[in-house]
This record gives sequence, structure tokens and C-alpha cells, in this order.
Amino acid sequence: MHLILPVSNVLESGIKELLPTAKTRVVPNIVGDVDFSNPEHSTAVRFCVVGDIVFNVKRQDLILKAFFALPSFCELHFFGGGPDLEALKALCKKAKNVFVHGRVTNKEVLQLLPNYHAHIQFSAFETFGIATLEARKAGIWAISRASFGCSDYADKGVLMAESVEELTQKLSEVIALSKPGVNKFEALSKAEIGRKIQLCYNELN
Repeated sequence: MHLILPVSNVLESGIKELLPTAKTRVVPNIVGDVDFSNPEHSTAVRFCVVGDIVFNVKRQDLILKAFFALPSFCELHFFGGGPDLEALKALCKKAKNVFVHGRVTNKEVLQLLPNYHAHIQFSAFETFGIATLEARKAGIWAISRASFGCSDYADKGVLMAESVEELTQKLSEVIALSKPGVNKFEALSKAEIGRKIQLCYNELN
């Protein structure tokens, strides 16, 4: 017997469309522990974007368009590498408050997130969208689209935007807001996800 373990209900639905008889169990990704030990102090309101630089999927070019409508005391920091990295650098070349840092490890992501005011995920699609939950575990605002895979876990600190105009609006709104506080996501801890995987393994034996 085979058991497929999609990370979200969205992915499970896609699998069922292709393989209606497939046996599945949704087992979400683990949201790692955030490192709060390296605080940075800045007078700017700092937004960050973590993800592969692929415009037709992650849509960093549209995020940039929305950000350019904000006041100059805001900063936008991109983390990630990919086929559109050089194109992104070119788009940001004249902007003094936009920074392209290149690829970073997940460990580094979990260290840097607490130093930002909000994380932006505006992808065309996300099978899970773990960066949104990592941002909330870091205690910062997360701005995302409603269709991201782990939207079932969204809390009051996740703001939804479906268009560039809505994204600009949400970015503008959070500027004046305090950070929303930490969501620990106990159900997505290493121990809890490990338990779910063990139950799936037991089912096969």
C-alpha cells in the first residue's frame, strides 16, 4: 500500500484531481524555531521578502511596484536567488531604500526575520507558503494572498492582498501598527509533525 503525504489541503486537492483513488494524509511542513538573539536597530520601517527570485511565480516585480508607493522612510529587503535575480537588481538599481541580498540559508532566515516589521509573500501560487508562518513565529506581520497552502493556519497577524493595489494598501496600514506578537505554531513543531509521520508509518505496517 502507498500513502501520499501532501503538505497542504491545496496540494492534496491537486493530487486527487490527477489520482482520484490515491490514499493521502496531509502532513504540513515544520515551522522551525526562530532565533531572536541577533537584534538589529533601525529607524526605518523594514519589509522583507524571502523566496526564489522567479517573477512569474514569486512576483517580486509586483511587490516592488506596490512598495514604490510607500514613503521613503520604508525599506524593502529581498532575500533569495534564482533566474530573475539580475533583473531584480536592475529594477532596484536607482532605489536607495531597496536592497537585494541574494540567497540565504533557512537558519539565516530564522535569524533575520525578527529584525523586520513585516514579511511579504505575493506568489501566484504556494503549495504551503512556510515563510508566512515563519514570519508570524518571529512576531512580525505577514502579508500574503488568501490562496496560499497553509492559509488554514493564518491568524490576526496575516493580512491578505490579492492585487497590487491591495498590497500597497496593506503595506501602508502596517507602517503605523505595532508588531502583532509571536504565534508559536505548536501543531507545526518538529515533535508534532514527527508524531504525525510516525502514525502514517504505523498505518502502512
